[in-house]
Amino acid sequence: MANLPAQLTSFIGRDEQIEQAIRLLGSSRLLTLTGPGGVGKTRLALAIATVVRDRFQDGVVFVSLASVTDADNVASTIATVLGLQATSDVAPKDQLATFLRSRETLLVLDNFEHLLAATSLISDLLIECSALKMLITSRIALRIVGEQEAPVPPLALPDPDDNSSFDALAQSEAVALFIQRAQTSRPEFMLTANNGNAVVGICRRLDGLPLAIELAAARTRILTPQDLYRRLDHILPVLVGGARNLPARQRTISDTIAWSYNLLPSADQRLFRMLAMFPGGWSLECAEAVSDPNTNVLDSLTTLVDHNLARRTAQADGSTRYSMLETIREFGLEQLRTLGEDDEVYQRHLDFLLHAFSESERDWHTPQVAGWLRLGDAEKENVRFALEWAIANNPISGLRLARFFAWYWFMRGSVPESQRWLIQGLANAGNVPDDLRAHVLWGIGSNATILGDFTQARAAQEDARAIYSDLGDDVGVGNCLHGLSRIAHFSGDVDPAVDLYESAVEIFRQHHHPRLMVTLSNLGLALLQTKQLERASVVLDEALALAERHGHVWHVAQILNVQGDLALARGELPSARRLLRRCVQITYDAGDPRFLAQTFESCAWLATHEGAVSHAAQLIGAVARLRDTIGVPVPPLARRDYNRHLPVIEAQLGAEGWQHEWTIGYGLLLSNAIDVALEGLKDIPIVSPSQRGSLTDREIEVLRLIAGGRSNKEIASELCLSIRTVERHINNLYRKIDAQNKADATAFALRHDLA
Repeated sequence: MANLPAQLTSFIGRDEQIEQAIRLLGSSRLLTLTGPGGVGKTRLALAIATVVRDRFQDGVVFVSLASVTDADNVASTIATVLGLQATSDVAPKDQLATFLRSRETLLVLDNFEHLLAATSLISDLLIECSALKMLITSRIALRIVGEQEAPVPPLALPDPDDNSSFDALAQSEAVALFIQRAQTSRPEFMLTANNGNAVVGICRRLDGLPLAIELAAARTRILTPQDLYRRLDHILPVLVGGARNLPARQRTISDTIAWSYNLLPSADQRLFRMLAMFPGGWSLECAEAVSDPNTNVLDSLTTLVDHNLARRTAQADGSTRYSMLETIREFGLEQLRTLGEDDEVYQRHLDFLLHAFSESERDWHTPQVAGWLRLGDAEKENVRFALEWAIANNPISGLRLARFFAWYWFMRGSVPESQRWLIQGLANAGNVPDDLRAHVLWGIGSNATILGDFTQARAAQEDARAIYSDLGDDVGVGNCLHGLSRIAHFSGDVDPAVDLYESAVEIFRQHHHPRLMVTLSNLGLALLQTKQLERASVVLDEALALAERHGHVWHVAQILNVQGDLALARGELPSARRLLRRCVQITYDAGDPRFLAQTFESCAWLATHEGAVSHAAQLIGAVARLRDTIGVPVPPLARRDYNRHLPVIEAQLGAEGWQHEWTIGYGLLLSNAIDVALEGLKDIPIVSPSQRGSLTDREIEVLRLIAGGRSNKEIASELCLSIRTVERHINNLYRKIDAQNKADATAFALRHDLA
């Protein structure tokens, strides 16, 4: 017996899931495919059943339960499909047990999520029918003894960093599905250089959800992929018009999600709508902050995860965050608006973020900055979402949030975004309290300096300085003096910058303010650039001592960079190499691409002095990519270094060679660019080329620490690297020396005098 419905379209991908399911069916008698609506559970179940049907002597039977509304009717529905005649004296459940007891059958039950009251039927049949196996699709696991759950993920998406050809991109499951379904509407459709980025963008925007991709692809009858992608800011209105022979719940993506949503109790529906406010995901604490006072958030959140309306993700630090697929989240927002709850929940969302970041400013110059950066990484999408509402509806609170978050944007190199929110917020806010206005103006001035708009920067800093002076806020005045110093400095007017820095230093020293170390660092750079080398050395030593005392590694890296430049100016190349090496390591782990670009520039000028012009050209290419990515130009003062060094590099490489090396550097991923920088900063090799083989200096350092019995965490701490980076070096090291474990690596180190 086999009644598998014929499929009118071909099945794309899922090889890994099919193989896994077949293995699980070999050891389990009940396999449940779970996942959100539209993820392709039914198609996957049919593909699995097709592969294994010859393994069941009495066949494979497919039963669709989508139209069954009463759990009491599940047994009779299955019996009807099996061809059993209903009788008045035998219950359908007993009929099934009698019929299946001696048969080796695979029973495929499709769409079980709304019939969970019938789980006892499933359990009883498996107990009474020893040769029976079941494959069930459900948005919710059955949670009965003997069940093996197999979550069905969305289709695989292209790697965001993949620069492969369009032929290679077309092999991605999600892209392949879009292409094939688009060709059913337009047979001439092809992935091309013109539409390829849009197609990939569509698939990513739809989270690889097969039904959403199919509905989107159907729109290519009248829209180009580029037009379609632009319309996906609002997904649900676009994803309609499914085939008429599809079940009603699958003809639009809204209907598909509504099927799951309507199965929830009202309290869980309410929390679902609220959590749709978090495009960047949320923690349990976030959910509790925005929920109603009497809601059992943990229980409701568990229900949402069980129904595949929310996803759980374990974080590297052992915590848990939750998120929604974008189509599901938009449905939740639509429900929020329909029920008139949006303003209330938007305000709760904003209040939560204001509270979460309200104390961040006090820690920006302390070791605690790392924790705030991690929180910012987690919440940045939520902050953007909150600001979009707040700027129009609660501009003062929105401006406060933009102020609190400005340091995060600064540290992560997102200066243009910070500037946009601060300027827009100030324009919309109207009657802003003086202290808030001054701080926002100071932030606008600081951002404008980095972005090279010195006229705007000077006006904003002077306005902020006047307000701080009226308020009697000496530290605020010092901040503005420091800001004005940087404007003069960045624009190339270094002598006045020195005087302004010294005025700011005096204020910060009087108040024992941690910004003193930053101002001293900048003063040291200005003194270096005015050829006051000895004084620069004294100032930088004080700055470094303060930064190390405060435990602020980001400022330590900044000062090391300037000290490296000073050593280079003195002709002390080995010292410059060591200082910049440590600076690169710290800066990469701190995650500031703006400062990393400056550090790469210093490394490139050192390489130029040492004659390694190919290396220097690659680093300048990597800098160009970093600056293009974050939208921060080369400052006029730094342009002087470019004007001095680039002609030397190009003269030695030739125009063609310079362009070749620069292009290589521009194409490097950040992690690879770090490796290039560190390779150029290596000390004299300790072992001969034949001994070290292809090991880099970093790998030799890691090898020595492994041989010394250090754990990965200890190695990361000693070398100022992330554990992920250490693991990458260890994997490369093992591959190069043919080691399987740390014992093998230690033996290699001993043989080559590296222990």
